[in-house]
Amino acid sequence: MAEDKEKVVSRSKSNALYTVIASLVVIAIVVAVNVLVRVLPNTYTRFDVNFYDVYKITDATYELLDTIDKDVVIYTIAETGGENEIVETIVGRYTAANSHITHETVNPTQSPDFISNFSINLNEGSLLVVCGDKSRSIDIADMMYTVETSSGDERAMIDVEGQLTAAIAYVTSDSTPIAYVLYDNDTIFNFDDEMLKNIEKQNIECIELTTTNLTEIPEGADMVILYSPTEDISDDLYEVLDAYMATGGNFLYLSYFSYSGGTEYTNVNALLSDYGVSIPEGNVIEGDSEYYVDDETPYAIYPILQSHTITQSLIDAEESVEVFISNRIEIEEVEGVTVEKLLTTSYSAYVKDPDDSSMIKTATDISGRFNLGVAVTDENEGSKAVVYASYAIGDLTVSDAVNGANAELLVNSCCWLLDQDIVVSIPAKYYGLSNITYSAAETQRLLVIFVVIIPAVFLVFGLYVWVRRRMK
Repeated sequence: MAEDKEKVVSRSKSNALYTVIASLVVIAIVVAVNVLVRVLPNTYTRFDVNFYDVYKITDATYELLDTIDKDVVIYTIAETGGENEIVETIVGRYTAANSHITHETVNPTQSPDFISNFSINLNEGSLLVVCGDKSRSIDIADMMYTVETSSGDERAMIDVEGQLTAAIAYVTSDSTPIAYVLYDNDTIFNFDDEMLKNIEKQNIECIELTTTNLTEIPEGADMVILYSPTEDISDDLYEVLDAYMATGGNFLYLSYFSYSGGTEYTNVNALLSDYGVSIPEGNVIEGDSEYYVDDETPYAIYPILQSHTITQSLIDAEESVEVFISNRIEIEEVEGVTVEKLLTTSYSAYVKDPDDSSMIKTATDISGRFNLGVAVTDENEGSKAVVYASYAIGDLTVSDAVNGANAELLVNSCCWLLDQDIVVSIPAKYYGLSNITYSAAETQRLLVIFVVIIPAVFLVFGLYVWVRRRMK
């Protein structure tokens, strides 16, 4: 009896000892895991389960980071606890991708001299990117903000990756190309600021240049942009641009459509004719419902993307650009000049006179496949040009309708003109679902499926069940 009691007591002690040891092992494992999690980069410890992928960085950023061999420091300007979680998580992706990139937090109240050295005034949670003697600050207001859509709704935007990638590209680059954006207050449209920001993210400095009393393009210009002039350029401006192109300049031109007609772009076409390109009057109407937005606006076209360095990223992603109220581009052979098509209509397209409000095709309308965008290489002068027959490529509202595809095409055009191999202009992301772009034909097919076919299937099935029950 006594022996049995001793065995029970011994077994209880053993179980208690086992429980204590097991508990200690579990606690040790938990502590070790917590320490390991704190040591590991957040790439491996924080997973993006956000529906809108705001924490992820794109392949374009990774491609840039793979080339960085200079030491870069990303400073967060914030007091303890004042950091923004989204910003900090995304910064962690950068430091994990390249050991040359490090991250530090600077408390502005404790280190006022550090802030004054850079002559910056940033809100809490902002970033400062430094590489050697070059630096660029990114205010939190430029990384997280709201915009108003064309429908009047507010959209929350996240532009951490776009701003940070552009800043790293800037501070690690040896030079920054300059693009002069021509303007005047009467006859040349100004780019939307957001569209210009997309170009500037590509490490391209955009400088507005008034055409008033302009006698020459400033020395050192890497590119000139002329956006949607409502009238023909003057004789003086023609001479200025012609001289610039003759020295191997790069030119980006987006055409304006005259609703009233009668506006002849003699000097513009004279400039373009040296490169085998002209833009005659006439509104291009798409006749194939697979390539326009809806039956009421066949001039809102989803053009066919032709294979080219400029368009390839859009083709690979199966994205659609939108061309809204467009002229057409005609091509003539010029010795030493190569013209490559970027955007075209289908063969069912036709052209209406500008003062003809009807969109119905008539026997007198020119029809066929028309060019809406081209890339030109002049081996004679060493110059290049990209020409679009519609202002919409540079229009923010139109670009938003196709999830930023127009902005991407615009940036790609600048990259090609400047021989930049890596695209570092990353568009802002937003908390919201992307727009789904359906052509008129696709919309009609979906209408038939959901309004006719699916209800018909349920009706037939219901009749089948009813008949079977009646026969029992």
